[in-house]
Amino acid sequence: MGKPQQCELRMLKSDGTVFWSGLNATAAKNNDGIRVYRVILSDITVRKLQEEERTLTEHLISLVNTPGDFHPCMASLTDALKTWSGCEAVGIRLRSGDDFPYYETRGFPPEFVRDETNLCSFGPDGTVLCDDSGKPLLECICGMVLSGQVDPSMPWFTAQGSFWTNSTTALLAGMTDSDRQARMRNRCNRSGYESLALIPLRTGSQVLGLLQFNDPHPNRFTSLLIAHFEHMADSLAIALSRRQAQEALAASEALYQKLAQHLETVREEERTHLARELHDDIGQILTAIKIDLLTMGNGFSDSDREKKEDILQLLSNGIQSVHSLCRRLRPGALDDLGLEEALSGLVHDWNRRNPLECTLFVDIDDEVLSDEIRTAVFRVVQEALTNVSRYACASKVEISLVADSQTLCFFIQDNGCGMAEGAERKPTAFGLLGMRERMAILGGELSIESSPGKGTRIEGIIPLSQESSAR
Repeated sequence: MGKPQQCELRMLKSDGTVFWSGLNATAAKNNDGIRVYRVILSDITVRKLQEEERTLTEHLISLVNTPGDFHPCMASLTDALKTWSGCEAVGIRLRSGDDFPYYETRGFPPEFVRDETNLCSFGPDGTVLCDDSGKPLLECICGMVLSGQVDPSMPWFTAQGSFWTNSTTALLAGMTDSDRQARMRNRCNRSGYESLALIPLRTGSQVLGLLQFNDPHPNRFTSLLIAHFEHMADSLAIALSRRQAQEALAASEALYQKLAQHLETVREEERTHLARELHDDIGQILTAIKIDLLTMGNGFSDSDREKKEDILQLLSNGIQSVHSLCRRLRPGALDDLGLEEALSGLVHDWNRRNPLECTLFVDIDDEVLSDEIRTAVFRVVQEALTNVSRYACASKVEISLVADSQTLCFFIQDNGCGMAEGAERKPTAFGLLGMRERMAILGGELSIESSPGKGTRIEGIIPLSQESSAR
């Protein structure tokens, strides 16, 4: 007996239905010494479909989860569906507002895609027509499947809400007028497609779109194959829903960062304006009063002279407070002299008000820093010093800034009591949240290391863009 030979074949039944067959052949000699062959064919369609479904589903989910532009992912996904199904044409519809246009197609004529892309019904004035519940009216069988207007008792619908037929000609011939409904287009049949399957992409009550399979040959589908289509579509819908949720979240975060950046810009402009107003108006008024008092004659009684000296002292304190407030609102050095001088002034004032040592080391080229980076770093250091004075119980604070042509790095470190575990992540830690947000807006990162009794270290890294480097 010869060695058994095995293979798997994709075959056609007499009605044109595709099925998989396992072939097992052996050669041997009979009692008369004549070589004979024994061939056994077995239907392995179920197993092959399960294997292919599993492999294809894994491949499709991998494509959907591929980071980057979504269109190339969907293009590859459509190619894979077309190859696996063996159909001449495949399309994917995805929700876009009220409609479900084709997102990607393969094998359809351009004019078919053009005429069939939109499913919404439009009135004479161009507005979308809606039903009594306010939902847009979607045309043709695609619209019925997407709207959930299916009757599983009809042979062309499934319990999962899919539609399929192996002969659109026979289907239309057997339909009553009420079956056809007023909004049937019948373009698939007029374009020569006999086999047609429409599989909804749905997660729970959310309809994402549908998969469409068209072929000019009849009998391309079986109920078993449609069931595999539906299993695959369910997995694909979950992956698509997750992808869309992630993209919506990313878009929301990007919008939030733009809004936060705009609000921060407005806030800095208001601080600058207020600091200028305080300096130019109130500061000058106080200075003028002080000068007037100093130039007044000496014809005062002793008590009046004492009051004059007290008033002069109050005016001096007021002028100093105005200058200090202006520096805290928006230090002029930040705009006029740069980040290093602004931080030096901040540290000088802070050392004057706090009974502990704060040292500053700076090794940067201020010319490569944009205004946004200067402001963000200054505000982070300012907020960090405020936290140290309020909570740290420290005796020493170190501040360091270094930068090259690509990156600016800085840290603020104290030797205080530190923070409880997880305190920096509390939603009410608005100062620390503000620091992180400033860094995120600039594409940077902020890390906080702290533990009880071991102080706190805040580190920031900001990439220096080509635009800021060219300044």
